[in-house]
Amino acid sequence: MIRDKEHHSENQKKLIAKYGFYRHLVVYLGTSGILWYINYRTPGKSAWLIWPILVWAVILFIHYLWVHSPQSYLSHYPSPTHKYEHSKWD
Repeated sequence: MIRDKEHHSENQKKLIAKYGFYRHLVVYLGTSGILWYINYRTPGKSAWLIWPILVWAVILFIHYLWVHSPQSYLSHYPSPTHKYEHSKWD
């Protein structure tokens, strides 16, 4: 029973991490679109937006690797519901 609870908790962590990554991706795409629009509407058409988009893309890629890696980096962090779970001594 405890083993099932640990397995469920691990799956829950993975789902929450994947949701966080996809939310990060949507925010990145939306913000990048807004930055492209601002750059298009700005006179002079300088390429100032390349650097924030590029740096954010690298950070997003690292986030992707962290979430989708075969190694479980997530197992080192407590469950998001750990404060609601009972200890083995209860």
